[in-house]
Amino acid sequence: MTRFLRAWAHLEEGLVAFLLALMTLVTFSYVMVNNLYTVFYDAADLFPFAETPLFAIGDFIIDLAQEMTWSIALTKACFAWLIFLGIAYIVRIGANIGVDLLVRLLPERLRRAVGILTCLICIAYTALFAVSSYTWVQALMRARIGAEDLDQYGVLQWHITIIVPIGFTLVLIRLIEVLVRMLRGKQITMELSNESTDALKLKEAERFAQSRSSDIVSRKHFVLARQPVARNMRPGFDIAYDVMRKRERALGFPGIIDLRLHLRESLL
Repeated sequence: MTRFLRAWAHLEEGLVAFLLALMTLVTFSYVMVNNLYTVFYDAADLFPFAETPLFAIGDFIIDLAQEMTWSIALTKACFAWLIFLGIAYIVRIGANIGVDLLVRLLPERLRRAVGILTCLICIAYTALFAVSSYTWVQALMRARIGAEDLDQYGVLQWHITIIVPIGFTLVLIRLIEVLVRMLRGKQITMELSNESTDALKLKEAERFAQSRSSDIVSRKHFVLARQPVARNMRPGFDIAYDVMRKRERALGFPGIIDLRLHLRESLL
């Protein structure tokens, strides 16, 4: 069961990534085709000796652009699928946005009760839409109405709208998982995206990266060499050497043996 859930999670993420990539590719192709023919028309004006083939290529591209009305319809269909698959994905990772300012002020037991009640309301709402959207898709199946600008390729409306009951069903499954976790005590409330918490985490990550980089930069003030320590070095070298060895271990570089700090002006 665990393997199946893990495989389904990867499939869900893969479908979302595929739809995003397809939308981007179709939109990019549409924009390119609608602007590329002008390049050949301008080139034909600049090079009169080759205007016949250049105009022919430009005419071919503009005819192709006029026939690409399907690209807008396909992008809309992909966007619809992306939304309903993305809702289930967002519920799974707990990134849905909600207002929980007052709920956070409640005691833990009362907050858990509010979370269970909220989850039950969401489950009822999602189940209602899943059933009603399935009835709607059944009516479209019987009507066999072609999709706008895609009917010439045999695409019907229900081929696109089938994602509505599928999406609500997936969301329903994810909400039931959340309810089970709350009933088992593994989760207090519905996990919501908290912008302030996310901003604080990003700030802490930036501070950690800056402190890490400053430590590395401070180490670069010293030149590491494999040469043995000269006997006539000043006594201060031993102190600096011990300090740098401690910093090496603190920074996660243990086991660096026979490295010496070559301080040109102050220690030699």
